[in-house]
Amino acid sequence: MPRGGEARAGRAASVPWVLEVRDLTKRFGLNVAVDGLSFKASPGRVLGFLGPNGAGKTTTLRTLLGLTLPTSGTAMVDSRPYRELEDPVKVVGAVLEGPQFHPGRTGRNHLRVQAAAAGLPATRVDEMLRLVELNGAGNRRVKGYSLGMRQRLSLAGALLGDPRALVLDEPANGLDPQGIRWLRDFLRAQARDGRTVLVSSHVLAEMAQTVDEVVVISRGKLVAQGSLDELTHGVEAPVWVRSPEPERLRAALAARENVQAEPGEAGAGWLAVRGASLEDVGTTAAENGIPVFELYRPRQSLESVFLELTGGTEAGR
Repeated sequence: MPRGGEARAGRAASVPWVLEVRDLTKRFGLNVAVDGLSFKASPGRVLGFLGPNGAGKTTTLRTLLGLTLPTSGTAMVDSRPYRELEDPVKVVGAVLEGPQFHPGRTGRNHLRVQAAAAGLPATRVDEMLRLVELNGAGNRRVKGYSLGMRQRLSLAGALLGDPRALVLDEPANGLDPQGIRWLRDFLRAQARDGRTVLVSSHVLAEMAQTVDEVVVISRGKLVAQGSLDELTHGVEAPVWVRSPEPERLRAALAARENVQAEPGEAGAGWLAVRGASLEDVGTTAAENGIPVFELYRPRQSLESVFLELTGGTEAGR
């Protein structure tokens, strides 16, 4: 863990939001890339930023980092526009366009150049190489690095200033399963260290194992935001229950207000119950002395929720 973790965690407790987009609109001529978008990313959590190709994700991240000016609305880092930050490398680290390196430079020298340009001590270079597990490859030329190693080097550069937030655009692109797992564990560790982590990705299965919250946009507009559990355990999903006395249970459930119980298609004894929680169904069965063999509410995958929210288009940049 880089030095300063305890201090950063303390600061995070006093700052409710590090990254915030509020009523953000960005037009390029007649094209509206981002349309009235608002969301917040909080310290100590990983926020997944999802949307189909052309949804406006990269434009939003570029605006947040001061690379594009908003048409209207605001994109704030630490309660200010990025361009007004006195020492931005200590506030937010970013990897947007994928790994960009001079192929003849060693990994260590690449980070030394970045550290010198930012006025950071050279000691941070070896600290970051150890953090991303490249300390044994620091003296190798970057042209000999695998894609996964280059992604790690990019992360090391983003963390040189010990920032309070990370903004990453498609960091899992091209990684093998081992690299993706390493990235997942790394991002979770950064959040535990008190950082705000905002990451866009089209690898939905991996996002489901990495993020705490999700923001989904389509055509530049927000279509959903919430915790992973909130999005994948939708209130519309029925509770499924199997009992040797389904008709008795059905009648008992129907007596509750706004509860509907219908025979399920899974086989004899199954009921699909809407308008009730797992606790409601279990309590009703117990109160009426009705045995229950199975009781569950199916969880939707993040991919199925995403496709439903965005009209069946694929995730992308």
